Amino acid sequence: MAIRLQNGVQQIRSFNFEGDEDEFYIYFEEDGRANFWSYPIKEDTDIKMYLYEDSTLIEMATNRNKTNRNVLIENRRVKANKKYKIKLKHVGGPIGDYKIKVRQTSVDKRSSNEKFDLGIKRIYYKYTGNLKNYGNEHAVISDSYKEAENGTVFELGREIKFKVEVKNYTDFKKPKYKVVVYDEYNNLLDCDSNETPSVRGDRINNAYLYVTINEPGSQKLKFEIIPEEKGWEDEDNKDNCIYREFVWKDSSDINTGDDIKDAQTCLLKIGFNIGKVDGKWGILSSTATKAFQQIKKLKITGKLDSETLRLLRESVRNKEKLEDLAEEYYRTAEKSKAGFIRLLEFGIGYLVINNPNGNESWGTPATIRSLVEAAKKWAKNNNILLQYNDISLKEGGEFPPHKGHRRGREVDIRPIRRDGKVGPIKIGDSNYDRDKTEEFIKILLKDPNIRLIYFNDEEIKNKYKDKVEKKKGHNDHLHVAFKK
Repeated sequence: MAIRLQNGVQQIRSFNFEGDEDEFYIYFEEDGRANFWSYPIKEDTDIKMYLYEDSTLIEMATNRNKTNRNVLIENRRVKANKKYKIKLKHVGGPIGDYKIKVRQTSVDKRSSNEKFDLGIKRIYYKYTGNLKNYGNEHAVISDSYKEAENGTVFELGREIKFKVEVKNYTDFKKPKYKVVVYDEYNNLLDCDSNETPSVRGDRINNAYLYVTINEPGSQKLKFEIIPEEKGWEDEDNKDNCIYREFVWKDSSDINTGDDIKDAQTCLLKIGFNIGKVDGKWGILSSTATKAFQQIKKLKITGKLDSETLRLLRESVRNKEKLEDLAEEYYRTAEKSKAGFIRLLEFGIGYLVINNPNGNESWGTPATIRSLVEAAKKWAKNNNILLQYNDISLKEGGEFPPHKGHRRGREVDIRPIRRDGKVGPIKIGDSNYDRDKTEEFIKILLKDPNIRLIYFNDEEIKNKYKDKVEKKKGHNDHLHVAFKK
């Protein structure tokens, strides 16, 4: 049962076991401001204080990791005839007595010359690497802050350190404030923060908060300034920019149309030729995403998750382009024991098909370079994507059902389709484009690394009989063999 407190009267209570809680309530007779204070008698006892107005949680405080053992919610705005509940919880250290006191420090007497204007200028964040409740073993600790924007995707279960830039736009000497965080349902999030900061003159001051988001789903985070000075709530100040909103989602797959369109727009801006932005996650979007995940050294799934979307947006902001990203990827690419490297799933002028686990597109560096350069030359005059298929397994060797494809120097490539769609095509089909297929073969044959092409188009074979040969089973693909 909650115990009623008298304004300004101190009580001594006791925690009887680890995790024990006490509840108190108080009414104020006038509008104004009040301090809510608790202090453990045993030095190392950690306490967390929760303050509710009626049934709504409005602020929290803790003495954990503080030299000063006070738990203090200071200069909190209070209203007459509202019920305020204080919940104190033992969160660590010795069990024993503590003091509790609430005192109204002022009643409303505001003067127009005491007005001031604070606003949140920017919000930055980074992950600390501390994992709560989810046990994610693949956490990456960020070394530097990134600026949060509307739409920033924060990961579930990761501790986030926020740096909130607070700007004072007036000449008020030194207004004090606190920054708190709410979700979209106006629930105050459990977070640790620094001592109440202040800002002098027109300077910017930073407030730091630690937040962990544990509820799956989409919400908005609201960062609010709680002022510590009189004059804030004057009518002229009510529209001040006292919070900004950021959308976060958990790190599961993202399936909303807006997120998919956003990702597709980013892929196009980076240079992936995925066609149009339609909000549908098809083979072009998923294969381009695989390539982007390869480049950024993420788990390669082709699915749109929160981290992939965040990095896509970051790449667009940094004006990164596919050609440069691909060059860097190949410069630092992992080599297998056989000396092979993996072809990017999607590059300028091509995509890789039928490669569900990523183990079928490994080749010698020279072969991979030849494929990349041929596709670039093709893309200068053609918007249709080349469709590269099997090369070799990561360590080479037998590659059923192929008889070859063992040394990272042989590649299967589909003929060109008239309709530009991704899919199989055979010689003689109405959508088979002989002229465009021949155009691509000409590009290949200019490469001194080419050894031989197996392809059963009689007309093309007769034109290039020194390099193109017919072979059973090659009506639906070119089998291209390289020298090295």
